[in-house]
Amino acid sequence: MAEPSIYSYQSSRLALSYARWHNPGAPCLLLIHGGKDHNRNWDRLVADIGGRFDIVAPDLRGHGESEWDNSGAYYLGEFLVDLVALVDHLGWDRFTVIGHSLGSTLATLYTAAYPDKVSRLVAMEGLSLPRKLRRLEAELAAPERLHTYLEASQKSAKRRSREFSSVAEAMARLVEQNPKFPEDMAEHLTIHGLRQLDNGKYRWKCDPMMDQRLRPEISNRERESLWQSIRCPVLLIYGEQSWSDSPEADGTASHFRDLRVVGIAEAGHWLHHDQPQQVSKLIVEFVVETADQ
Repeated sequence: MAEPSIYSYQSSRLALSYARWHNPGAPCLLLIHGGKDHNRNWDRLVADIGGRFDIVAPDLRGHGESEWDNSGAYYLGEFLVDLVALVDHLGWDRFTVIGHSLGSTLATLYTAAYPDKVSRLVAMEGLSLPRKLRRLEAELAAPERLHTYLEASQKSAKRRSREFSSVAEAMARLVEQNPKFPEDMAEHLTIHGLRQLDNGKYRWKCDPMMDQRLRPEISNRERESLWQSIRCPVLLIYGEQSWSDSPEADGTASHFRDLRVVGIAEAGHWLHHDQPQQVSKLIVEFVVETADQ
C-alpha cells in the first residue's frame, strides 16, 4: 500500500495534521479515529478499500501529529469545529464518513449538523455511552456530576505521560491492554503512535488530558435528538465483547431512520483491529457497493 501524503491546516489557532491517499475524481471518504489513537490506524482499511476513494484521515487535536490544546479541554464541540475547518480546507461538497469510538460520535454529530454533505455513515462503537457514564447521568444530580468532572479534570492535569525505554516496551504495553490485536497491527499502531523524546525514550503522541472523559457538554438525550435528524444510510458496527451494550439492547439503534446494525463476534471495542477482515468486508460492501454513483 502506498504511503499517504501528510498535510496540515489551521483550526482555532492550532496546527492540525491529516493524511491523504490521493485519488483525484474518486468519491471522497473521511476517516475519523477514536480517542488516544491516530490516523494511521486506518491503514488496513485503506488497503482493503483500494483505489475506490479519495481518502483523508485527520489526526484529531491532541493526537498524532496534531498540536495539543494548551487548555487541555477536549470537548466534542472543539473537535467538530476542527472537522468543519478541515472539510472547508479540502473543499469537499459530499462525502462518506467512517468513525471509530470518539470518531463515531463526532461523525454522527457532524452528519446531523451537515446532512447534505454526508452520503453514507459508518459508526464503529462509540455511540453507546459506557455503563459508568450512563450510570452517572442517570443517578447523580447535576451538582454531583459537576463535582465528579472537576475532580477528575484535576487528576488528569497532574498526570504525566508514561515513558518507554524502547518501541518494544511500548508495544508490549499495547498488546497487554489489547490482547486480540494481530502482532503486525500492534507493531504498526505502536510505531505510528510514539514520539521519541530528547532523552532517547518514547511516549505516546496523545495528550494525557484525553484521559478525562466526563465532559458535561452534550447530554445523551441531546445526542439522541441529533441522531434522529440524520437522513443518510447508516451502518452501526459493534464488538460483541465490548464494554458497551448492543445498540439494539440499549435503545441507541431506535434513534436512526435508515440503519443497519451488525455485531462482530470475538471482538471488543477495537473491533477493526480484533477482526480486521470481517470489519473491512462489511464496510466495503456498505460503502463501496452502495456508494453514490
